[in-house]
Amino acid sequence: MKKTKLFMVLAALCLFLRVSAQVNIKAPDYDLSGTVVGAIDNKPLVGASVQIKVQGASTSTNYKGEFILKTALTTGTLAITYVGYKPLILKFNERFGAHFKVKLLPDSSVLNEVVVSTGYQTLSKERASGSYDQIDNKLLNRSASDNILDRLDGVASGLRFNGQASPDIATGSADRSLGINIRGVSTLSGNVSTDPLIVLDNFPYEGNISNINPNDIESITILKDAAAASIWGARSGNGVIVITTKKGRKNQKLSVELNASLTFQNKPNLFDDPKFLPSSDYIDLETSLFKQGYFDNWLTDTYDQSPVSPVVDLLAAAQAGTISSAQANAQINSLRGIDVRNDYEKYIYRSTTDQQYSIGLRGGTEQNAYTMSVGYDQNQNPLVRNGFDRITINAQNTYTPLTNLSITTGVNYSRNNTALNNNLSYGNGISVGGPISGIYPYAQFADANGNHLPIVKDYRQSYVASAVSNGLLDWSYSPLNELAMGDDNTKVNDKV
Repeated sequence: MKKTKLFMVLAALCLFLRVSAQVNIKAPDYDLSGTVVGAIDNKPLVGASVQIKVQGASTSTNYKGEFILKTALTTGTLAITYVGYKPLILKFNERFGAHFKVKLLPDSSVLNEVVVSTGYQTLSKERASGSYDQIDNKLLNRSASDNILDRLDGVASGLRFNGQASPDIATGSADRSLGINIRGVSTLSGNVSTDPLIVLDNFPYEGNISNINPNDIESITILKDAAAASIWGARSGNGVIVITTKKGRKNQKLSVELNASLTFQNKPNLFDDPKFLPSSDYIDLETSLFKQGYFDNWLTDTYDQSPVSPVVDLLAAAQAGTISSAQANAQINSLRGIDVRNDYEKYIYRSTTDQQYSIGLRGGTEQNAYTMSVGYDQNQNPLVRNGFDRITINAQNTYTPLTNLSITTGVNYSRNNTALNNNLSYGNGISVGGPISGIYPYAQFADANGNHLPIVKDYRQSYVASAVSNGLLDWSYSPLNELAMGDDNTKVNDKV
C-alpha cells in the first residue's frame, strides 16, 4: 500500500514538471514592434494606442512614435488608433510583422472641428484662450459673393457692419475703411484706422481684403478680446481677423478643386414707387403754381439762366404771346402720357448675371507641398455699363529639406477692374436744378426710333438752344449720350 502511494506521488510530480515545461515552452517570446507616423508630414505620433485584438495586450508609442509588444501569438490582428486620425488594422504572422512602419491618415471630419488658428499658432479648441469665432469653409460657401466681408455678414457673431465702408479702393489709403467693427473700437489716439487687423496665412495683410478670392480660403478666425494682444500687441486693439488659405500637404496625391456659381437678378421694379407723381398730375400742379406766380423768380433770372421744366417754358411762352395758348396746350397734353420710368427700365437698367469660376491644384511629395489656384469673377451691375471683374492667381510651394527646416515661397496676384460709367440711377442720378428736385416725370431719353434726346438740366432750354446759333458748342444734356461716352474704369493690380 505504501509503495502504491509513493508511486502515485512520484507520478503526480512528474506530471507537474511536464506541464511546467510545456508552459515554459509557450512563454511570450515573440516581439511585435514598429513606428507610427502621420501620413501627411511623417512626424511621429506620440501616444498612439497599439493593441492586439483577441489577446488584449496593448501599449502606446513613445516620443519617437515607436512601440514594442511581446506576445505568444504567431498570427493575429493589430489595431492602431490615434485621436484625429483614421484607425488602422494590420494582420501579422511569423513571416510578416517583425517591424511595422505605419502611416496614419488624418480624419478631416475630426481635425476641422478641434483646430483654431490665432495667426501665430494652431491650437485645439480646449487650449485656445479668449473669445473667438471660427467660420469654416462650409459656412463661408453659403454665400456666392466675391467679397470675403460680404460672406461674413450675418454668420460671424461680434462682427458688426456699420455701413461706413469707404469707396476708396486704393491700397494703403489712410482714409480707407472696411466698414466693420469687432465689438468695439480702440481708444488709442495714435491709432488712426478703426479697421481690425487682417492676418493672412500668419502675416499681417495691408492690401485690400476684397482682392482675396473667397474660394481660396479654408477658414477664418475672429479674435475679439484682449487675449489677441498677447500675440499681435497694440495692433489688435480693434480686433483681429485671421484668414487661413487652402494649402497642399506632403505625401498628398494631386487633387483638383473646381468651383463655379451663377447668380441672376432681375431689373429693379421702378413702378413700385409710392412717391412717384404721374405726369398728368405733375403737369396740373405746375400749371396751378404757374398761375400763382411761383416760377416768376426763375423765369426772370437772366443771369444764372436757372432751368425750368418744358411745361413751365410753354406756359411762359403762351403768356408772352410767343406761341398761342392752343399750341401750348397741345404740346403740354402730348406730355401727359409719358412716364420717364419706362426709359429708365429700357436704357438705364438691366437684368444681371454674376459669374464666379475658380480652379485649385494641391498636392505634395515626401519633401514638398504645393498649391496653385486661379479665379475669375465677372459681376454685372443693374446699371448698364457698370460692373466688376477680377482675376486672382495664388501659388505657394513649401520645401522641407530637413525635419525642422521648411522653406516657403509664394505669390498672390490680383487684378481688379471696376467700371462706373453709369451715374444715372433712378431717384438721384439726374438733378435738373432750379425749382425742380430730381427729374420731371415726363422727361424722354430717346424718341420712338431710339435717337437720343436732350432734357432740361442746369440752364433754361431757350438759353441752351441759343448757344449753337451764337457759334458755341452744343450745350444740351442727353442722358444716353453721357452714358455712351462714359469712361470711368479703375484698374488695380495687387501683388504680394
